[in-house]
Amino acid sequence: MNPKDERNKFFYGLISSLAQGKDIPYLTLLLAQEMGGPVLVTNGVNRVLAFHDPIGTGPKVGEFFPVPVNLNTSPPKQNSRDFAEIDLHYGQFEEEERLLKYCFLPIYVNSRVLGYLIVFVEAWDLEGSKKESLWSASLAFSLALKSIWEKSNEHELYQDEFIRDVLYNDYESKTSIYEKAHLWGWKFQGPLAVAVVEMDPSKLKIARELGPRLFNRQIPIYALINDQMIIILSLEHLKKPTARDNLDKFLYEFLRRLEGSGIKAVKLGVGSTVETVTDLYKSYQEAKVALELGRIFKKGTICHFEDMRVLKFVLTQPARELKDFFQSNLGALLLYDKEKETDLISTLQTYFDCHCQVSKCANTLYIHENTLRNRLKIVQQVCGCDLRRIDHLLNLYIGLHIYKMDAEE
Repeated sequence: MNPKDERNKFFYGLISSLAQGKDIPYLTLLLAQEMGGPVLVTNGVNRVLAFHDPIGTGPKVGEFFPVPVNLNTSPPKQNSRDFAEIDLHYGQFEEEERLLKYCFLPIYVNSRVLGYLIVFVEAWDLEGSKKESLWSASLAFSLALKSIWEKSNEHELYQDEFIRDVLYNDYESKTSIYEKAHLWGWKFQGPLAVAVVEMDPSKLKIARELGPRLFNRQIPIYALINDQMIIILSLEHLKKPTARDNLDKFLYEFLRRLEGSGIKAVKLGVGSTVETVTDLYKSYQEAKVALELGRIFKKGTICHFEDMRVLKFVLTQPARELKDFFQSNLGALLLYDKEKETDLISTLQTYFDCHCQVSKCANTLYIHENTLRNRLKIVQQVCGCDLRRIDHLLNLYIGLHIYKMDAEE
């Protein structure tokens, strides 16, 4: 049998394995044997799907392998026979004071990168026969990855619909929730918390792929609903201080992964913990409120509903009641500003931002302290309040937040 027949034998062996229902780890084993060295396969966001190291010279493989994902390449022509022109890329991986060389080939399906074939090599250039074997393998892996991608999309659609029903209390019974969740390995053991993630909607499917696969020894639940990502996490057996620390650690790791893949401008709202799956809708609604309040009041990337203190009770009231509250406390001051062309509303906001310290507020506004005292005296006269009274300060503070909310809309 000539060399060309040997290469055909390898290709048909891969296709035959696919027909028999063999999975990607098995195909990876065959390719590693053919290449005579370590072979690694990832999906489109660099998550490792399989790794085989027949000679023990490869790297220690984690959950992800840092292959460049933004390649300025075009999908290869599937009928190309010039194996010398395969669009291979090269990289090196530093590990424990050694530098490992590798070449990698993007796996395209309909112009979409579904994964990468990575072969660790001693020399930068692969010999012709191995390069042809890698190309042949890419065709087989494209079929396997396409099948996984299609099944994943179908499963995720069902999962999203199921989670939507749970979060909107549209289900037959608590038992039916547990039975359906069991199909995907979800336990729904309380306490539970919901996080709502907002980002560029076109990046949501990539973000779901990047999400950590374990939290508190359980599988996190990811769903895409209303152009947002929903994350449901079990805090079972975690004490309250530990639960919050673990939750934040998980979310910041998720944000780090998103940023590493070029996904920025991400905001998260986190609801309070609830004891049972039937109360998840409460945590979901709170997470959405926290997301909105965090955006308006610039609370950072992650905003916890429980951290909003009195605002979480006040600012979730009906819009009409909020407007009436603002009018009764700051309506006259807003009218005064319009008539006198002043900006005492802004002065009052800065006063609160400076923790009601006159000297600090005056320095921030670049005015004399006496000028500030005169402005605050006018505020008291117009609003009919006393800035020395805690209850009056609280009313003005809440009124300013309502004013911010209205200005953001």
